[in-house]
Amino acid sequence: MTRTIETPAARASDPHTSHAAADAMTASGWRRHHQDIVTAAVRLSPGSTSAELSAVCERRSLTVARIVYDKTWPNRDEEASVRLDRWQIARRLPEAETAEDIRRGEARKCSIKERKSLTWWPVVKGAHA
Repeated sequence: MTRTIETPAARASDPHTSHAAADAMTASGWRRHHQDIVTAAVRLSPGSTSAELSAVCERRSLTVARIVYDKTWPNRDEEASVRLDRWQIARRLPEAETAEDIRRGEARKCSIKERKSLTWWPVVKGAHA
C-alpha cells in the first residue's frame, strides 16, 4: 500500500525532540507500518476501542501479522512487530481514518477501560455511503 501521510505526528506545541522523533518514525516507514497494523486490527475486530485493539494485537498477533505482511507464516520478528500498546494504536487511529482505511464509530463502554471510548470500524473500499 502506498499512502501519503498528511496528518502531523507531533503537535505544534510539542518540543523539538518530539518533532525529530516523529520525522524519524515517518522517514523510516514505521509510522506507515503502525497504520497498517491498526487497520488490520480494526478489520479483525470491528467496533473495538483503542484499548480493545491493543488486546487484539497481543492475542491475535499471528493473524494481524499475516494480514500486514501478506504471508501465511510471518517470522517471529514480524509477529512481534504488530504488538502495539494502546497509546501507539491511539496515535495511529486518526491517521488511518484520514487515509480512509477506517472510520470513527459511536462511543460505548470499553470492556478494558470500563469507560466510554470511541469505536473504530473498517471502511469498505468502493462502497458508497
